[in-house]
Amino acid sequence: MTATRALANRLLEAYFGNRTVYVSLHTGDPGREAGDYELTGERYRRQPMETAPPRDGMAAADAALRFTSLPAV
Repeated sequence: MTATRALANRLLEAYFGNRTVYVSLHTGDPGREAGDYELTGERYRRQPMETAPPRDGMAAADAALRFTSLPAV
């Protein structure tokens, strides 16, 4: 593993480690505040995402995200 990837892995672990990130869906550019164009609806909810340990300088969800009962757009 190169030093650059090792550093990237450490930075990602520091950011994502033991932290839940929530994923949202948007119909357009979410903008700086990340709230623009977010879907709304009675059953729509942001989904929690846990990450697998970083590998090769990348972090990924450790399980599939499932958005169900989405409103029509």
